[in-house]
Amino acid sequence: MKRNKFNLFHSLGFLILGTILGKATGFLKHYLIVYLFSISQFSDAFFIANMIPELVVNIFISGLLAGAFIPIAGEILAKDGEKRFADFVSGAFFIIGIIGLIISLTLFLVPQFFSTLLAPEYKNEQKIIVENLLKYFSPGILFLGWSAILSGILQSLEDFRIVSFGLFIFNLIFIICVFAFKDVFGIYAAGVGVSVGAFFWFLSHYIYSFHNLKITINFKAISEYVNRTLRLSLPSVLIILISNLILILEKNLASAYPAGTISELNLAFRMTNLFLVISIFPLSTVLLPRLSKYFTNNQFERISRMLNTVLTLITIALILILVLFLFNMTLITNIVYHFLKIKAQSFQDIANYALMYSLAFIGLFYYMFLIRVFYASQKTWEIVKANLLGLTAYLFTYYFFEKYFQSKIFPIAYAIYAIITVGYLFKYLSSKMFLQINAIFGQKSLHVFNVFFVSFILVFKLFCSTHNVISNLIFSLTFLIFYILVLTKFELLNIKKLREI
Repeated sequence: MKRNKFNLFHSLGFLILGTILGKATGFLKHYLIVYLFSISQFSDAFFIANMIPELVVNIFISGLLAGAFIPIAGEILAKDGEKRFADFVSGAFFIIGIIGLIISLTLFLVPQFFSTLLAPEYKNEQKIIVENLLKYFSPGILFLGWSAILSGILQSLEDFRIVSFGLFIFNLIFIICVFAFKDVFGIYAAGVGVSVGAFFWFLSHYIYSFHNLKITINFKAISEYVNRTLRLSLPSVLIILISNLILILEKNLASAYPAGTISELNLAFRMTNLFLVISIFPLSTVLLPRLSKYFTNNQFERISRMLNTVLTLITIALILILVLFLFNMTLITNIVYHFLKIKAQSFQDIANYALMYSLAFIGLFYYMFLIRVFYASQKTWEIVKANLLGLTAYLFTYYFFEKYFQSKIFPIAYAIYAIITVGYLFKYLSSKMFLQINAIFGQKSLHVFNVFFVSFILVFKLFCSTHNVISNLIFSLTFLIFYILVLTKFELLNIKKLREI
């Protein structure tokens, strides 16, 4: 069996480049739907139906692979050799194929059930659009499942050449299909794009991994490993299900609002989430192997230092982006979505939603890193508990305050979900693992200054708000420069510690 090994820097290079390209084309994919079909019942229907393939990708890639498949596959390869490894991955490929086929056939045969489940408040003509999109999506579900397993095989072999670009390939083919078939199929060209994109994602990975798969499968020999994979992946899958359930609930509940509301919410969320992923995701992913090593060797002093440094970095990034968004969200929205065929009021609505979604940064910036800490320490069930608590807070906020905030309740409730979830994780770390909050969040002087600075910014924005774009830009740049100068002048940010991580 051929194994392709690359050093850490090559692997990280592939990962970071692939992540940026994948997220950028994913954003462009949603941008394109609104550009071609405007903010309408058609774009709404796509964003609702697209929750199914997105959920499948998240469950398999972030849940099954990260939580169990890759660690167990790596263990089998190291301890039992290449033959048993081939048995295991071939069995997993077969099982996921059966599951994917069942889901695909169900989507194709009874799309009415899923359209009603996803958008219960839709009228019949709107539900028909969702149903037809789901039919077009159905073949892609099988290939998405297979692509996930092939990705896991290659990652276990430490071959990141094509794995890092899987999502990019999927999104790129989707974009090409939409442009090629929009005049023939209309919005259903997006359905074609999902299935064809999933096939090319599968094909690109199959070319690199087919020699690791066997035609005959010895299920008896690998049954123990399959059972372990299912048990270990359960908490990871639950985490993905709960976090995605929030977004499904949002679209489900928002289907009661006028056509276009779902698209506006989606565009606002995608824009703010793009900043989050580019800012924090690569750092969190890169540090996960090192955290796992520290926890395995009980090096809690090193873990504490890393937490101090990374959380300080995250806090600074959070404040800088919040200041930028707080004063310039309308300008940013107009720049990002300048070419969309939408009305001025929709631009403003998207900007308002995005500003409220940015409040979720308070939680999500930390969440992206903290879940790596809990994965590394094998405390995944605590992440499940945190998400369940956050989900409860989301539902409570919606049902008690929806009548006061109307559609704005969705980004507000999402922000509360993020903050409550992260609050639980911080509480667990400080009370069960590091005994005090200072052990994971040192540098008191920096945090005192941050609280003062953010409080001043909020008061200034509240009482000195302006609709002048130039004035807002000047205010934000002035505050950002002042913040950075204070950090460097009083050495509140220790550059030496940053280099140590």
